Amino acid sequence: MSVAETKSSEITGKINLLSMQAEVSPFEVKSLQREIDRLKQHDASQAYMLNGMLSSILKDYEGSKTFHEKSLKLSYSLVEIVNYAVSMKRLGRSYESLALYFKASEMDPANPDHFDNILQLMTFIGNFEKYDACLARFRKANPEFDITELTYVSTIESIRKHLEAAGVPESEFKIAGALVEQTLGEFGFNSRHMLERLSNFDGVKHIYIELAVDAKTTAELVQVNDRVVEAILGCEDLTCWDRLIYNIVSFHPNATEEAA
Repeated sequence: MSVAETKSSEITGKINLLSMQAEVSPFEVKSLQREIDRLKQHDASQAYMLNGMLSSILKDYEGSKTFHEKSLKLSYSLVEIVNYAVSMKRLGRSYESLALYFKASEMDPANPDHFDNILQLMTFIGNFEKYDACLARFRKANPEFDITELTYVSTIESIRKHLEAAGVPESEFKIAGALVEQTLGEFGFNSRHMLERLSNFDGVKHIYIELAVDAKTTAELVQVNDRVVEAILGCEDLTCWDRLIYNIVSFHPNATEEAA
């Protein structure tokens, strides 16, 4: 590993630690920015990538995207693709992140981490169109891997069974998921955790989906939930709106994904 790559790895670690903090101080940002600027003299591609990652922590979508695209023009490598995907995921741009993880998986098809991220994003946005093909490709590339180690495999298969039981087409679940994803993005949220279960009310089966986000106040949660309801009810393409219940809640780090 070159000196520039070692330094880039070190800065990446600092950025990841920064992303876990509730608040990011201007001093920390300036300190990292100076390190990135010094690195740019030796490896512009790595510097652009790191700027893209730092911008994602600052919730700057346009800045993050611009820096990552500049990085890819100089070095179209797996590392750049994956970190770009992480930034988009952090910014709540799940569809863009998913597309990038697809590219990463094409470059390294046997990697379970890339596949697991694909499954997680599919779960959060409710889009399983490519699930079967992705699963088959991963099994072919890594036949000895125990697929049961990936929680989202059982989660997705459980959700699909619940959708069938409730009479909700996957195509409509995808539409609803996209509406929720768009609404969360408008508030600057990205899904951190999901709970899904099949429920029954007055003899009618419905799907309950709970998505956890990093909301700071109860008022934010009320606003985003109201907007989600408006989006679902206002969509003419959803005929099963009464069998889909979304609830946006505050994220708790110890929570785990669940499909009951």
